[in-house]
Amino acid sequence: MNEPARPRVSVLMPVYNAELYLAEALGSILAQEGVSFECIVVDDGSTDGTAALLEDFAQHDNRLTVISRPNTGIVGALNDGLARCRGEYLARMDADDVACPHRLARQCAFLDTHAECVGVGCWVDYLDPDGEHIWTWKMSGDPAHIEHDLLEGTVGGLVHPAMMLRRADVQSVGGYRPECQYVEDYDLFVRLLDRGSFSVVQECLLGYRQHPASINATRNRTERTAIKNQLLAEARRRRGLPEKILRPSPVSRTGAQLEWVNLALLDNNWRSARKTTRRLFKTAPLSLAPWRALGRLVRAACAETRIKLGAARQRVSKV
Repeated sequence: MNEPARPRVSVLMPVYNAELYLAEALGSILAQEGVSFECIVVDDGSTDGTAALLEDFAQHDNRLTVISRPNTGIVGALNDGLARCRGEYLARMDADDVACPHRLARQCAFLDTHAECVGVGCWVDYLDPDGEHIWTWKMSGDPAHIEHDLLEGTVGGLVHPAMMLRRADVQSVGGYRPECQYVEDYDLFVRLLDRGSFSVVQECLLGYRQHPASINATRNRTERTAIKNQLLAEARRRRGLPEKILRPSPVSRTGAQLEWVNLALLDNNWRSARKTTRRLFKTAPLSLAPWRALGRLVRAACAETRIKLGAARQRVSKV
């Protein structure tokens, strides 16, 4: 029997207890246009209805391959999935995000015409837990800018579930490393820098769902920073750059939502800013966070009013 034709793109999606959003995420991938692809979903020991949902999808679409495994965390799931991928390109996707119908085709076309790039991201729409728009992150696509940010300890605008990478390059650097469990994306990016550059398609191709910071994220921030400092030191040493030390950044549920208010206001997205402020008053009424959010709303409203009044005065003066 002949082997099926190799797809251009392998979509790699690790899943853990994602029943709430999984159907939308899978539907957005299986609706991709303009390029051949396969979707490798790794169920990392889910205990909700994820397994049944995946089985139903797989029965109706042979482009979907499901790998079920005991729970070990995202790095093990990614590597098990990577071993099954056959495409020239590897597209990451998370189980709570939403891909635009032409995401794979746009990124595939970019890598086809930019041989120097090992990977390409895209602009992303930040979504709240309900799937409503917060703001659009329009990051730079300049490879030098991205490399500089990576070597300063940030991800350089490279959103892991929005990335498309050359599978051969990912495999050549050893895939994902278990010792980098909490910063597996950053670790992979700085190692791939030794093989080429990164860029970003200047188009919004992914809905990137946000959630309030989890207790685990707060608990592990010191460990994550320590691992990241080791990776950063290695990458900078290879390039003859002086040492740089990162400090743990505070993470909290209310802090994350305050940032959503700021981001929404940057996009003049008043609906999202007001919604998040109301949520803060409901979920954290005894903290300062909802009052800070309200203060930002009031200041932004006053600033907008001043701009409108200034424009109105100019129109009157011209009459």
